[in-house]
Amino acid sequence: MLSATLPSDSRRILIEAYTGIKVIEEAEPDNFGEIKEIAFNPPDWLNNRAYPLITYSDNEVIKCIEPEASAPSNKVSIRYLAESSLTNEMRSLLAEGGCAGVIVNTVRRSQEIAEQLRTEFGKETVKLIHSRFLAPARIQKEGELLRELGPPSEKTKRPTQRIYVGTQVFEQSLDIDFDVLFTDICPMDLLLQRIGRMHRHERSRPTKLQDARCYVLETEDDTFEEGSAFIYGTYLLMRTKALLPDTINLPQDISVLVENTYDDEFAIAPMPEDYEIAKKEWKSSLENKRRRAQAFRISSPHADFAENITSWLDTDLKSTDPYAEAAVRDTNESFDVLLIQRIGPGKFKMIVDPRLDRQESPLIEADMPADRIAMRLARQYIRLPDILCKPWSIDGTIDELEEMNMKLIPDWQESNWLRGELFLILDENFQVQLNGYRIAYSFDNGLNHKKEEANDG
Repeated sequence: MLSATLPSDSRRILIEAYTGIKVIEEAEPDNFGEIKEIAFNPPDWLNNRAYPLITYSDNEVIKCIEPEASAPSNKVSIRYLAESSLTNEMRSLLAEGGCAGVIVNTVRRSQEIAEQLRTEFGKETVKLIHSRFLAPARIQKEGELLRELGPPSEKTKRPTQRIYVGTQVFEQSLDIDFDVLFTDICPMDLLLQRIGRMHRHERSRPTKLQDARCYVLETEDDTFEEGSAFIYGTYLLMRTKALLPDTINLPQDISVLVENTYDDEFAIAPMPEDYEIAKKEWKSSLENKRRRAQAFRISSPHADFAENITSWLDTDLKSTDPYAEAAVRDTNESFDVLLIQRIGPGKFKMIVDPRLDRQESPLIEADMPADRIAMRLARQYIRLPDILCKPWSIDGTIDELEEMNMKLIPDWQESNWLRGELFLILDENFQVQLNGYRIAYSFDNGLNHKKEEANDG
């Protein structure tokens, strides 16, 4: 398991699962139903707060290695900023140029903020990246991002002024370097991942951006933004905000900040309103995730050859099954579809952004496509909006997609490349109605959705 931000309890669980050795003995109720506390002295490796840190097993002995940090220490100032002041603050900070990052927690917010900033700075300056662009387009956008904001090299062409707006895709292993960062609040480990995308390398920066600053966006009424609270729950957001210092030293502070945030016994003060309710909801959510994932886990090792891991793929729920994909994903439920455009009766084409892809979009008939075309079609995947994949909506979404596919392209299921896939088929205006929502795709903003109003007429 590779992670820049891993709480000690997660390390313990991984070690226990891999070695089969219990680090913490679980207390069991006695004959009267009472649970007696068991004295627990954590081993040295579990108390290790070094960063970076490698924990590994050597037979039954657990050991740690403390490698040298791969980058110099970075001092980051944390400031809070009302979202309504984002444009003005950005205008002031980028007056002499610079490259800014804006990371928010939902695709819709990223689209709205990108449009807002384009009005001020122009389309050429503001770039948008999130998970609901077609896969080939997203790959090319991330490639452009690395060419502009990657490590200093002959291949890197850093622009004088650039604003990148995006979602959690920036938390991934992208070696990019913003001069200044604006972000939604999120759990501490993820927030530190985001902050780590700023001032990563030694380079010349505009005068106003010499010091590393991270602005945490706030709502006007000091509550958590609705989408952020829905995704992460308010409990971890409360703890993160309470424990977030005015100044962070990276990487030295990472381990302590993450550990304190995820340690229920580490008190925060003052106690936020409804804290205990939020904590209870968080615990319930974790237990619910465990129960849902349990049904899809492979069984424990078994002495019988017929029941070992070699047959774990022999199941009715394949990895392409949207129900299984939605159930085991440890984020908002969703799944991928393949996106194409219908341009006439029995005629279709791939959606290709001419600014990013020089390949022409071939005309595709309703008959089974040739392998070379089917291979390209199989790359046209995109994530559906979460609202269409909730427990109360996923059945209707899948039913409508299946009906659409069987009506318009039934022969495509005969292709080895496309068998089992669901296509979302847009009309000539890049739109389609699906399960009560109007879905649209644009090269600038990706996939978006809007609730269709009821027609009383």
